Amino acid sequence: MPTPIATIDETHAPDLGSWVEGADTHPDFPIQNLPLGVFSVDGQVPRGGIAIGAMILDLAALAHSGLLEGEALAAAKAASGPTLNPLLALGTGPRRALRRAVSALLAKAPRNSLT
Repeated sequence: MPTPIATIDETHAPDLGSWVEGADTHPDFPIQNLPLGVFSVDGQVPRGGIAIGAMILDLAALAHSGLLEGEALAAAKAASGPTLNPLLALGTGPRRALRRAVSALLAKAPRNSLT
């Protein structure tokens, strides 16, 4: 069975810009590339985050911020621990919802996609 190809959506639009300083010109992590990863700060417990420019968006903090709802919130909570396995276990729907919500929050022009 062939591997499914990821869908390119509005979060990949070439004209999409971010209010995060330096993100629009960052060679690896502009708003169109929001990679998930695990990070830690000063010996704290590792947790999930998303790179944007030279910054990392802390998904545990985002999950507690009140800015997300629905599948995006469930995905952020699942990615708040020391591995991304719980997030990956949720499937593609919640991961896409999280990507859309984070893109909307970080975009210069507001979009209504926080679910």
